[in-house]
Amino acid sequence: ESAQAIESPFAGVKEIPLSATDAKVIEYIQTKGMVCASDLQSYMHYKGKNAASARLNLLYKQGILDRFQMGHKVYYRYNAGKANQILITPPQ
Repeated sequence: ESAQAIESPFAGVKEIPLSATDAKVIEYIQTKGMVCASDLQSYMHYKGKNAASARLNLLYKQGILDRFQMGHKVYYRYNAGKANQILITPPQ
């Protein structure tokens, strides 16, 4: 006889490992509501906007953030609805 499969409470949930820096970025975005790359640049003390922009874009591609174009700037917002479908592994 074969063993009966047990339904996982996390079925259909994808797990994304999160670095300590990414966790800090998400926490900052949750506090501010919406941020652009220059906001994150000053908060994280990056020399240029590229590092902040790349990090925000990566989190957007992972489905953790939403992205909005407002004029010439792109703003990112934490999407709690989408993030509920994702199990984020806390940094070790």
